[in-house]
Amino acid sequence: MASGMGDSRSDWLAAWIGWVCGRAGIVVLAALLSAAGLLWYAVASLTINTSTTDMLSAELPFRQNNVAVDAAFPQRSGTLIVVVEGPDGPAAAGAARGLALALKEQPARFEDVFDLEGDPFFRRNGLLFLSQSELEAQADRLAAAQPLLAALLADPSLRGLQDLLSTALESGESPVASLEALLNRLAAVAEALPADPGARLSWEALLQDRAETPADRRRFLIVKPRADFATLTPVAGAVAAIEATVADLGLTKDPGLRIRMTGEPLMLQDELESVRSGIGFVGMVSAVLVACVLFIGLRNMLPDIATAVEKAFAVPPTVKEDHQELYNDVALACIPAFLAHFRSVAESSVFHRYW
Repeated sequence: MASGMGDSRSDWLAAWIGWVCGRAGIVVLAALLSAAGLLWYAVASLTINTSTTDMLSAELPFRQNNVAVDAAFPQRSGTLIVVVEGPDGPAAAGAARGLALALKEQPARFEDVFDLEGDPFFRRNGLLFLSQSELEAQADRLAAAQPLLAALLADPSLRGLQDLLSTALESGESPVASLEALLNRLAAVAEALPADPGARLSWEALLQDRAETPADRRRFLIVKPRADFATLTPVAGAVAAIEATVADLGLTKDPGLRIRMTGEPLMLQDELESVRSGIGFVGMVSAVLVACVLFIGLRNMLPDIATAVEKAFAVPPTVKEDHQELYNDVALACIPAFLAHFRSVAESSVFHRYW
């Protein structure tokens, strides 16, 4: 009975092959039309999502909590941190303020740009966030600096500063908490000017009566880019826009300024870039292995060449050029299917050789 079933299956297969061979033109045309239709559907409908967060089901309890938090505080998720470091606090603050204003003028690239220390609200009401002891100390420092501020307001020039210092030396009354500290800071700036034309005096540090720390020379911008998770470089456009804006503002020409970027979207993009950089090697190894399997199975170069041509033109060159990003992403997603592909090639080789 088993033999009869095998014979009937062989007869059916032989009849099918004969029918196909007798209508080769129609079969090839139908295959081409089907391939063209499927290709059009894939190009028009196939999309990807490179967000690692969305890899997990949104139905999971912790994912639902995460989605709720992101909806309540959208400004905290998917943000880039732009770090601006300068030779002193005022320089860093000025660069950060100018960069923030320029980025806010690009709503197509950035949903939001937040400069904490340069925000108008905190600049007007920052004293309200100090503790009582800190506020009292700040008031004492401002009261001690009142003569200096009044004199500079009356004559905000180098001549006015010189007259103020001369009066202080003659009378012995310091316009600031420490006249010695003021003179030392002025001397340090004067000595540094020949080698560093950008050297300047930080009046903020002077009024605070303390030396500047690295934190005083650093500012942070919180930037929320418009990410495109349909590509392997979701924030590439935003990063390029920030770099171009920095160059347009001339911030790269100041040797004392340094601007860097970090953040979860940027690290995710770097991870995806490292994965994509290995696809070329994986594809080459796969092609070599497929060629070896075909040669061992068919022992004939013509079927090998035909199979290679069929694989090479599975996606037309124009589609590869116009949708290269999507083509690469599909290739990346299909890596786990290589073993099944090798098995299929091996079965086909056995069929062609021994059937």
